[in-house]
Amino acid sequence: MSARLSTKGSYSIRFGKVEVVAKLPRGDWLWPAIWMAPLSSVYGSWPLSGEIDVRSARIYSVVIC
Repeated sequence: MSARLSTKGSYSIRFGKVEVVAKLPRGDWLWPAIWMAPLSSVYGSWPLSGEIDVRSARIYSVVIC
């Protein structure tokens, strides 16, 4: 299952605090992430204008034979 939530053009912050409540998915070989991207890409497309990783996690299942 995958989801994409975009607030582009509807909300932006300059200073302050952001609180995110999210559930990480279960499964094998996943890399879920929550990013904060800039409102405008003044330095070019991603990744030139930057991003902030709020939460990133690699989920691997280890198989021992």
